[in-house]
Amino acid sequence: MPMLVDGNYTIKAKVIDGAGSASLIGTDSFIFDATAPTIPTSLTKTTSATDNPPAFAWDAATDATSGIAGYEVRLDSKQGNRWQDGQWTSVGNRTTHASGRILGSGSYTFNVRAVDHAGNASDSISLSFTSSGGGGCGASAVAASAEDIGWSFGLLGFLSASGLYVGQRQKKRKSK
Repeated sequence: MPMLVDGNYTIKAKVIDGAGSASLIGTDSFIFDATAPTIPTSLTKTTSATDNPPAFAWDAATDATSGIAGYEVRLDSKQGNRWQDGQWTSVGNRTTHASGRILGSGSYTFNVRAVDHAGNASDSISLSFTSSGGGGCGASAVAASAEDIGWSFGLLGFLSASGLYVGQRQKKRKSK
């Protein structure tokens, strides 16, 4: 079986019974998408240095095959000398997010990634900042960069309201 490339496909089939009678030709279409969306860009903290909880905004990512389904965000925190990764949380298809919780004093990194309709996730863009605790959140040493990760794609078909999408991400960390 040939390997599929991202794009739209149509399948045609007919059934022939034991007596040699053929059914009508059935047709179905699907989209094959194993490519991650682009990385969101221009991540900024939209609240002032004294606002706590913080809020963020970014420019939309794109996906040429199945389209952007939404975004996931993660807030990482530094505990002593060790970083604690937060959990990825879906925020829908909006390009803004308010933390919703008062941050304690310390260093934080806010991460955003795009997810397409096939479930492929982009690398993330991140923004580092510090919080002085309950009274305010100060920006310092802000840096945005893509995550140092790689993605491999397995095949998984699932039906959605707009057709059959194929593709599933499997996260692999690069060894250093």
